[in-house]
Amino acid sequence: MAGTGRIDQQGAARIVAALILLHALQHQDVFIALMGMGGHACGEVASKMAADVIREFFARTRDEDITWPYKMDRNLSVLENRLNVGIRLAN
Repeated sequence: MAGTGRIDQQGAARIVAALILLHALQHQDVFIALMGMGGHACGEVASKMAADVIREFFARTRDEDITWPYKMDRNLSVLENRLNVGIRLAN
């Protein structure tokens, strides 16, 4: 928030991100918002590829008996680990 009492874009983005995370944690879902780099060619393609990788990893990890490509962080929940590893794979 800026000193005016209004929520700036960054503050609004944080609120939306927190609400999405809360929903995801409650429903074991994930919502992915990705943006290409403004004006760069094929940013939408890269964003779709990253979303597809995360979506596929979430689908595969519904069964907890698979081998994960990265070690789980024991300080995080299974959902948090799924999100962390999915992002790492997409990156």
